[in-house]
Amino acid sequence: MGIELRRNLNYLEVIVSALFIAALGFFLPAMVCAAQVNLSGEFEGDKLIGRFYFQDTSKGISVEYYSPSLGKNIFYSVEKFDECSSMAIYRIPRTRKIAIDGSCLSQGGQVYLYVYEWRSEYSNWCVIREITGERVMLHQKNLCR
Repeated sequence: MGIELRRNLNYLEVIVSALFIAALGFFLPAMVCAAQVNLSGEFEGDKLIGRFYFQDTSKGISVEYYSPSLGKNIFYSVEKFDECSSMAIYRIPRTRKIAIDGSCLSQGGQVYLYVYEWRSEYSNWCVIREITGERVMLHQKNLCR
């Protein structure tokens, strides 16, 4: 009985190890690929497609922008707005603007949002709006009175 139990445990150990290695092989490339994200759109007008490549770092967000009008890559680094910032970059729908959001996700956290627009006279992205404040916690019963 003891030898058979030991043999079954060895088989189980081999199966669990194989499943772990298979799962690691499946999920690890997805995690590595998700570390760098891209965003493209007609940011500069004239049907020119610009591309952002960005990556969250421990100090903030690292951004690379390919400008079709300049024909080159421009590199930016945006530091975290405070110690609890969770950095994100996204396109504002139906506009040529992007937002860099460094808001805190904790309850009652601070909102830090910068809106950028491509300005051809400067051949660069310019801050056009800064939104800061404290996040409002809305409860369903307080929405309508």
